[in-house]
Amino acid sequence: MKNNMKIIIFVIAIFIVGILYKPYLPNRVKEDVETEKILKSQERIDTKELTLLQQYSIDIDGDNEEENVELYTVAMKDSKGEIMWDDGQYWLLLVKDTDGEFVLFNEYIQLGKIDMWVYTSDVDNKMHITTLQPGSASMRMYDYVFIKEKEYFERKTIFNPKNVNMIFQ
Repeated sequence: MKNNMKIIIFVIAIFIVGILYKPYLPNRVKEDVETEKILKSQERIDTKELTLLQQYSIDIDGDNEEENVELYTVAMKDSKGEIMWDDGQYWLLLVKDTDGEFVLFNEYIQLGKIDMWVYTSDVDNKMHITTLQPGSASMRMYDYVFIKEKEYFERKTIFNPKNVNMIFQ
């Protein structure tokens, strides 16, 4: 009888531990990649008061006219031309065309920045704009691809783990 009671208690303990124990798995982006359509806006964003960080001209939509890929921040420059970074600022990534613009990114980033790359790939023969946004509590990567047939950009979330604590960069 005592042995049976020990076995029952042992089985119940294993069951409780199995319910309460959650194995560690790193935070990952869902298997189904999150996508978003970005349509062209006819209204232009006033960028006169913003600081242009990067600009690149390239024909993205295949119309034999170059579009401008522009990355801005609201952080201003001092009299020496040095950017006066704050703990956080708004960032703006635009693709400007003659008849409108695509607002790819327009968000506040706390303790972080955006890096941008423009490239083509033999895999799909499309123009890509990829951004990486490291921060003290985030790490996001987006890939923007122009879908010529539908005349919009598609933004894919490539990497966006939750509960990031950036230790070293």
